[in-house]
Amino acid sequence: MNIAEIVGSTLESLREARILAGLYVSVSAQLQKTGLEDYADSIEKANKLLSSRKNSDKHRGESELHLAEQKYNRYLVGSHPKALSTSLFIYQFSIFDAFFGRLLSEVYSRKPELVNSIEKSLTIRDISEFKSIKEIKSNLIQKEIESLRRDSYIDQFKSMESKFGIKTLRAYENWSIFIEAAQRRHLLTHCDGEVSQQYITILKSLDENPKYVVGDKVGIDPEYFNKVNDVISETCIKLALILWRKFWDKEKEDQNKLFNYLMTSAIENGQYELAISLGTFSDAYKISEDLYRRMIKINLAQAYKWNEEIDNCNKILDEEDWSACTNEFNLCVSVLRDDFESASKLMIVIGKSSDIMDKSSYLTWPIFKKFTEEKDFKDAYKKIYRQDFMAAKTTAVKKEQKEANKASKRTK
Repeated sequence: MNIAEIVGSTLESLREARILAGLYVSVSAQLQKTGLEDYADSIEKANKLLSSRKNSDKHRGESELHLAEQKYNRYLVGSHPKALSTSLFIYQFSIFDAFFGRLLSEVYSRKPELVNSIEKSLTIRDISEFKSIKEIKSNLIQKEIESLRRDSYIDQFKSMESKFGIKTLRAYENWSIFIEAAQRRHLLTHCDGEVSQQYITILKSLDENPKYVVGDKVGIDPEYFNKVNDVISETCIKLALILWRKFWDKEKEDQNKLFNYLMTSAIENGQYELAISLGTFSDAYKISEDLYRRMIKINLAQAYKWNEEIDNCNKILDEEDWSACTNEFNLCVSVLRDDFESASKLMIVIGKSSDIMDKSSYLTWPIFKKFTEEKDFKDAYKKIYRQDFMAAKTTAVKKEQKEANKASKRTK
C-alpha cells in the first residue's frame, strides 16, 4: 500500500467505528431500558401472585420470579452502552497503531537510506539466519517500529521528529486532545477508567488544566467520542502528509490531490471540524499551486458554513480575489454567499461544457445541498438538462439502491 492508500483505509476504519458508535450505542441503551422495564413488570406480576392467599398462586409467583431473573439477567448487570462505547473508543487507537506501523514501513521501504539511522544491534547468529541484506533491513525496520510502538505517543512523535528532522509533528492545536484521549484509553484499559496521578501529570505537562482529580472515573459520551475520532483522523492525515512531503517533495501533485480529497470526504461525512482543522493547516503545508490552494479555500469556507460559522466562511471568501477565476469557482463562491440568483446565471453560462463539473455534480457535491432546494437552481437545471432536478435525483437514488442490492448479494 502506498501512503495515500494507507491513509484512505485508516480513515475508512475510523469512520466505521464512528458509525458503529452512533448506531449501536443508542440501540444498546434502548434495549437495556426496555429489558429493565419488562423485568420490572414481570417482578410486579410475580409479587402480586406471591401476595395471594392461594398456594398455587404463590408457587406460580415463585416460578415467575425465577424465570424473570433468568430471562432479564443480562439487562441487570453493568451498562451495555458503556461497554460498547468503551470498546469502540479503545478500538480507535488500535486503528491508529496499525496505521503508524504501516506508514513507517512504507517510509523506510521507499527511503532505504533511513535504515542506516536505525540504532539496533544484531549478533552474528542473528545475521546468519537471514538470506540477504534485504531481509536484514526488513527485520531492522520491524524491530524499530515495534520499539517505537512500546513508547508513549509523546515519545513516539519526539523520536520521529529527531530521526526525520521534522519539528512540526506535534505543532497543531489538537495535539493535547490526542494525548489526553490516549491517556484516557490507558485508564479505561488498565484502571477501569479511574484517574491516576500519571494522567494528571501528563496533562499538566501539556499546559492543560485537568478536569478530574485522582480517583475520579472517566467515561465516553457521544460528543467526546466523535471529537476524538476527528482528532485521531487529523493526526493520521497530518503525520502522513508531513512525512510524504518531507521525503518526496516532487510528488506534490499527488499530495495536493489527497489533501483536497480528504477535506471533501470529511465534509461529505459531516465531519466539519475535521475539515476545518485540515483547511487551516493548508497554509502551513505550503500548497503553492493556485488551483489546489483555491479548491482547499472553497472547501474550508463551506466547512465553516455547514458548521454554522458564517462569519468565518465569509472571511475566507473575502481573503481571495475570485474575479480572474473560472466560472466554476465563481459559482461555488456565489452559492456559499447564498447569492442564488448569480449562481443560477453562472450555471447557465457553464452549461454542459465544463471539464470540472457535470450533471451529477449538482447531485453529489455537498456545496450545492442548499442551492438545489432553490427555485432559481431548479429552473436553471431544467433549462440546461431538459429534466426536472427531482426526477434526476429520484433516478440517481434508485440507481444507488440497485447497485447496493447487487453488492449485498455478492457478499452473501
